[in-house]
Amino acid sequence: MSKVTSIAITVLIVGLIYWTGVMSKLNLSHPFWETKATLVGAAIGLVLAFGIVALRGRAGCFVNGVLFAALLLSFAVTWRAARFFINSPDYEPLAGQIWFFGYHAFVATLVAVLATMLPRFFPKR
Repeated sequence: MSKVTSIAITVLIVGLIYWTGVMSKLNLSHPFWETKATLVGAAIGLVLAFGIVALRGRAGCFVNGVLFAALLLSFAVTWRAARFFINSPDYEPLAGQIWFFGYHAFVATLVAVLATMLPRFFPKR
């Protein structure tokens, strides 16, 4: 699988996630800013993926491990901040900001992980 194909499949997956609204249904994103945050996070993730693909030969396994750990951490922080913000009686502003930026980080790392990991699952021709 070529690098361009894996990035195209990644963009398609993120598009499907966005159009189905699964992130807002899981309370990972607020419906008000989901569109902008998904687009900004995906753009950051694509830039990150292109940079990782360029460095692939030098530190590939280590970078993928760090990236996957960042994906899990951003998911956990986003999910926790969303719960805290939604369940607080005053709508805690710090939790809202963490939720907002955590979602950006989650989408960015999701795009980067998918773009760099997809070629591993498909054989080269």
